[in-house]
Amino acid sequence: MGAAPAASQAVLPTPTPGVGALGVENANYALEFDGVNDWLDMNDLNIPGDFTIEAWVFLMGGIINASDAIVGQVGLGQDINCHDRRWRYYAGTSLPDIVVAQTLQDFSEWTHIAITRQSGTMKLYINGVLESSGYWTQPFIPKAIARGNDCYGTCGFLEGRMDEIRIWEIARSHEEVYENRLHPVNETEFGLVAYWRFDEGEGQIAHDISGTGNDAPLGQSTLPEQSDPRWVLSDIPGWVNEIPTPGATRTPTASRTPTPTFTPVDQPPSQPSVNILPDLPKTNDDLFCQAGGSVDPEGNDVTLSYAWYRDGVQIEVEGFGPVTGPSLSHVFTAKGQTIECRVTPFDGAVEGPFGSDSVVIRNSPPTAPGVRILPEKPNPNVGLAVLITQESIDPDGDFVTYVFQWFESTDGVSWTLRPEVSGNLIPFVQGQPEISNLYTQGAEFWRVDVIPVDLSKREKALLETNPSALDGKALTVGEIGTARVYILPDLDGNGVVDAGDLLRLLPLWGKSKQELGPDLQQVYFDTTEPGNSAIGPEHLFKLLVKDWREGG
Repeated sequence: MGAAPAASQAVLPTPTPGVGALGVENANYALEFDGVNDWLDMNDLNIPGDFTIEAWVFLMGGIINASDAIVGQVGLGQDINCHDRRWRYYAGTSLPDIVVAQTLQDFSEWTHIAITRQSGTMKLYINGVLESSGYWTQPFIPKAIARGNDCYGTCGFLEGRMDEIRIWEIARSHEEVYENRLHPVNETEFGLVAYWRFDEGEGQIAHDISGTGNDAPLGQSTLPEQSDPRWVLSDIPGWVNEIPTPGATRTPTASRTPTPTFTPVDQPPSQPSVNILPDLPKTNDDLFCQAGGSVDPEGNDVTLSYAWYRDGVQIEVEGFGPVTGPSLSHVFTAKGQTIECRVTPFDGAVEGPFGSDSVVIRNSPPTAPGVRILPEKPNPNVGLAVLITQESIDPDGDFVTYVFQWFESTDGVSWTLRPEVSGNLIPFVQGQPEISNLYTQGAEFWRVDVIPVDLSKREKALLETNPSALDGKALTVGEIGTARVYILPDLDGNGVVDAGDLLRLLPLWGKSKQELGPDLQQVYFDTTEPGNSAIGPEHLFKLLVKDWREGG
């Protein structure tokens, strides 16, 4: 955006009220906008601190939400517009409305709108009466008149008339807004940075009489075009088209309302920031609402009140009322529920806007099962079976099934998965809770990991009818239960470990590792021992030590 070329403006002198295009001498004019594409281009203003903007507006055409802007940035930025029949200061898509009028806007009548900001505190006045307060500190950057946030080109244009637009880089007082709304002000008043009276009545330029050079071309250029608003006579009720003499007492007109009593208005504290911990709660997690950052414009102490909601309904304790305070016990929550914490600031007089955060209670994993392998001292000729001594418990009440994974080892340290008897999560295979002696042999360690998996009712039905349908689903697993055993060596080959195996040991006394076959080397020696190591007491005790270790 920006002003029209300087050359175009230089040839047009600043007008004085005169006959104008409508042929009415010394008339008070206004501009009428079609709500489709009429607007005024203006120099970009950037006011980082205090400001006041005021204008008379006559809306036509009915309610169009987010349209009917007085001034705005164009695009998706800030503007002052009428939404749902309420005037508001809109700060952009990522922020809430800063101030919103309480009075509903009537159509086909003139209304005076003023918004001020002082040290971040914003106030909105309708016809000189305070309607709303808020807090916002970002720069005020208007770029167009009668055009604001354009919703990607689908809205933002005002349909109606406007007159007497004033922009100040100071915060005008409540009394100044009220007392000066029905007559012009002196263009040299302190803080006035843009003033469009629209009394030209003709031409392609709405002149800024503040002396700061913010002349605004009608439409997109100084040439006649479809986006030009049209000049009309202004008929603001009670308007006196002259600047009062300093110190003079004005005679109220019949349409003028009595001056209201100006009393200080306590400004509400700002919205607090809110965060629920933990961020990803499970069923058994208690929740804590972390809040802060609320500031009171008058510097008063701010207290925070807490309210908890479950799926949009406030949580209450039967017989005691709503749950308050920053903590919420897990007894009030269940899987899949949305829990919200709303925190409202209070400065001792008025409440500020509440801040909130919400979380969804996630699925909780089942507990670890208690597991044993039977028999606990197996011979080589027997199979192994899992015994669940303590079932897994799911906090959400979901059905729990198990996946079995079997591992073997020669030393009890390094383990190798046996996939032919083991289950898996992806693809979903449960594995075998029992294995036969075809997989085992003496002097081996065996371990089983039992993985608890919780299933919904639908997933449980799939498990019973079509387990492969669970492939790729995000299943919740719990803590693994595990057990292991040592299979005793059958040295004499009779299928059992007994006294005959001890007699078998006598001829081996003193033999070196390299004199034994691979099977016996595995029984007596570690892989790190050299080939000339001889069987001695430490190797015979090795068998007993393994058994003792496995027995705890």
